[in-house]
Amino acid sequence: MLHFVNHITNDYQSENDIFKNFILSNCYQLIYSSIIGSKEFFSKVYLDKLEKYLPVSYPFLENLKKNMIENKDMKIQDKYIKILDDILSL
Repeated sequence: MLHFVNHITNDYQSENDIFKNFILSNCYQLIYSSIIGSKEFFSKVYLDKLEKYLPVSYPFLENLKKNMIENKDMKIQDKYIKILDDILSL
């Protein structure tokens, strides 16, 4: 995915290279975040290497995720789970 995004942006002729690089950087961050969110599919070695590309540490992200889930009203969490289940069953 990283190579694909890089290839697409390199082939695109932009009038504003600063904005193009901004978009590329944000795409990378989204991919890195997805990998961290799906850590069970990746080796510890790979995740450790990936951490140097993150703007914050991996433990910080884990703690943030934990706090976000714990601080949500369970009724809202149930709604989110139902929506995700509905989307996945399409």
